[in-house]
Amino acid sequence: MAPVLSCRRRKVILVVLTINAAAVAQLCPSPASAAQLRCASHELTTSDEDEAFDRARRAMPKASGEVSLKFGCWNPDFAVASFRTPAMVDTDGVRWWWSARCRRAIQAWSCEAASQERQIDVTISQDGKPIKVVADLAVGFPAARARSLVTASAALSSRMEMPLPGCTRSPGDASSWRNIREHPFPMTWDPEAEITRTEVGAYVDYLNSRRFRFDNNDRAVCWEAIVVVD
Repeated sequence: MAPVLSCRRRKVILVVLTINAAAVAQLCPSPASAAQLRCASHELTTSDEDEAFDRARRAMPKASGEVSLKFGCWNPDFAVASFRTPAMVDTDGVRWWWSARCRRAIQAWSCEAASQERQIDVTISQDGKPIKVVADLAVGFPAARARSLVTASAALSSRMEMPLPGCTRSPGDASSWRNIREHPFPMTWDPEAEITRTEVGAYVDYLNSRRFRFDNNDRAVCWEAIVVVD
């Protein structure tokens, strides 16, 4: 199965242990590839910051609000930075904002087209304790469906025995499930999830442990372990 990669987040989601850093660089080619990112400093110089902000403001939609720096990585030969606008909240509880990724090679800065990012909070019960899951969802993905999928996947996660077949039909699926169940969600931080829509359904990725696949009728189909590389 091909690796699953999210270049947008500065987190790379890899389906279990079958890919190396060189492959990540090929899949996400840039000096800022998540597995190879080097930073002499996480603070931009004054001149770099001024130019990067100027380019980022131009990349954002008009009247989207004040632009702020989310992440910076400076080197003499290249620099990268992520910018975002203030979050807005829709009536369905979805938070959204615009983000833009910018980079400099030797001199001039340039920015990718701004993209809209969306998040929703879903309170679930894990081992009898309420936990807030912060879920990313694509533009146009319904909030009610997102809540339903997160709740359903949380219920599956709470089972001691593996509740579904493995998506890869690996003989190690059962042992992987036991390992995950022995290390449940930490209670000191909000678990992150990412919901991805596909032609045949949707995925719910918990960015610290597991993925569940659902069909177009939102029935759970299978699961697999995932590894996150910062």
